[in-house]
Amino acid sequence: MKAGRVDKGSTLVEVLMTLIISSWLATGLLTLYCTAAQGYTVLGAAVECQYTARSALDQIQADIHSALTLQIAADGASLDITAADRYVRLYRQNNQLYRWVTTAKGTTAIPIADHISALTFSGNDQLVFITLSIASGECTRTLTTAAQSRL
Repeated sequence: MKAGRVDKGSTLVEVLMTLIISSWLATGLLTLYCTAAQGYTVLGAAVECQYTARSALDQIQADIHSALTLQIAADGASLDITAADRYVRLYRQNNQLYRWVTTAKGTTAIPIADHISALTFSGNDQLVFITLSIASGECTRTLTTAAQSRL
């Protein structure tokens, strides 16, 4: 006689329940992964947007710090800077921030930032307030700062 019964397999109900539970777990993990990946993409775009805006403001401030004279356009759309060895004009055109530089070697218009939706300068020849808005995809950032000539 046998002391106990030995199971040699699983019933169809057990296999189906295992498949259902595994499917739920897989669906949950896939949903979690997709949500995290989307968040990473949005956060990456926001960081890139913020970095571009800060880099542009740093460049503008560096030019202002070296200025001998500053001239803000009447509409606040551009800033003319005269330094010891160059003349610089900062302006926005076609959603790009340009740095137009004239030196003894010639004139060059350099785009220094993309996706610029607004750029305004205000203040006087001593203190300049800069407001820069950048919009790229779902990211929109507006930064405002002030700078003055050190010379």
